[in-house]
Amino acid sequence: MFGHKEKAAIAALAPQHQALLNEATLAVTQSAAQWGELFTELAAPHPLIHRHHLPPRTLDVVVPLIRVISQDVDPTAGIGVRLDLRGPDAAGKTGASRKLPAAGRVTKAEEAISWDPWFVVSAPLRNGAELEVSIVDVTRSRHLQKRSQSGKIKRKTKAKVTQRVVAKLTTAKDVIPVPPPPSPATGWLQVSAKPKGSRHVVLARGKYPIPVAPAPGWQVTTVLLVLAEVFRWVPPAPDDTDAPSPVAPMAGAPA
Repeated sequence: MFGHKEKAAIAALAPQHQALLNEATLAVTQSAAQWGELFTELAAPHPLIHRHHLPPRTLDVVVPLIRVISQDVDPTAGIGVRLDLRGPDAAGKTGASRKLPAAGRVTKAEEAISWDPWFVVSAPLRNGAELEVSIVDVTRSRHLQKRSQSGKIKRKTKAKVTQRVVAKLTTAKDVIPVPPPPSPATGWLQVSAKPKGSRHVVLARGKYPIPVAPAPGWQVTTVLLVLAEVFRWVPPAPDDTDAPSPVAPMAGAPA
């Protein structure tokens, strides 16, 4: 009986909410107001839903990032989002393993790489520019087999996760980027700008390891640092008082 009640409760939720609970994925374009309504529903505890949970990063990363971006988007414009929060072990995300040279007591070594593009957002900004942000987690796993002095076989797995964030800003027509500002606030950021017809494309790329125990808010603050970097290259509109500004990294953010 309890399972039927939970199933009925999930069916009554917004389709986007259902997709996150049942599949941990979402692909939709909707206005900032519609996103706000969905976020309100996501944050509200439901008395009948106990076995299904929102995937990690939904409330503490995805929601804050979309809220920040929506502040610079016209209320009637659509914000497109693609989420895949199934995790790096989901089918199709890990490539075939390859053998590595073995030496010493290591009798076997293999490496596999997982490519997890879990967040993509695109939005037209009020000033006529277009913003795209993507986040990919790359996990490099190494499986080692060692023989001890006593002849016992031991197996060990090492994993290193690197996050890659790309922020792409296509300026409005005839908007010329300002002279290159001082180098990015951190050494793990690369920024470039090039013309594209009557527009310019400003690209910021960040690559950094994910801490084992990140500080609260670390993920959002680090992504916003990359996002703010593209706006340093573009002159603000005369009446643009809400333009994003560079964000200082929180404790625990990549330095």
